[in-house]
Amino acid sequence: MHEAASTGGTGILIAGGNAMSGPQSTTEVYIPATGKTCRFANLPVGKVYHTLDSVSGKSVLCGGWPRMERSCLQFSLTSGTWTWYATMDEMRFGHSSVVTSAGLLLL
Repeated sequence: MHEAASTGGTGILIAGGNAMSGPQSTTEVYIPATGKTCRFANLPVGKVYHTLDSVSGKSVLCGGWPRMERSCLQFSLTSGTWTWYATMDEMRFGHSSVVTSAGLLLL
């Protein structure tokens, strides 16, 4: 159960997921123009049942399991790293998300 989101026209960010060994912390970007996938810095912890959305040109990951968290992280394609983005009021996993036309992320 990984998640994917556009990186703003360059590629598709793929983060987390499940494997036989448990939740994964991997981060990859698929670049359709070349047909290749590039690895980047791992998530701080493995995640499944999280959301990953493109918000105003930023890739934002929220919540997840097995460590239910209130944190949302932002991925920077330039640096290839994850940083804090926001804190949710409630811990979430298995939730849905949508980005409004005004650029708001609703969870």
